[in-house]
Amino acid sequence: MLAAEGLFLEAIYYCPHGPSDGCRCRKPAPGLVLDAMADFGFAREDAVLIGDVEVDMGAAAACGVKGVRVAPDFLMAARQSIDYFRGRQTKRRPCM
Repeated sequence: MLAAEGLFLEAIYYCPHGPSDGCRCRKPAPGLVLDAMADFGFAREDAVLIGDVEVDMGAAAACGVKGVRVAPDFLMAARQSIDYFRGRQTKRRPCM
C-alpha cells in the first residue's frame, strides 16, 4: 500500500521501557522522533510523524514536527503526508 503511493518504510523505532520508567523515548517524550531524525539527517521541517493515538501527536508537537493522525484510515494519513510535502518548496534529497 505504501509503495503504491511512492513511500517506503526505512526503519522502526520503539521504546523498550514501561510507562512508569520516565525515559526520554516513551511517547509523548521526543526521544524516538529525535533519534530517527538524527539517524536519517532530517530537519524538523522535513519530517512528519504518522501516528494512531494522541501520545503520537504529543511526540510530534514536542519535537516541532508535523503530526498526522491515522485513525481510522492509514492510506488517508499517508496521502495527507504526501500532500504536506508536495505543498512545500524545499530542496529534495534522497535518503542515503
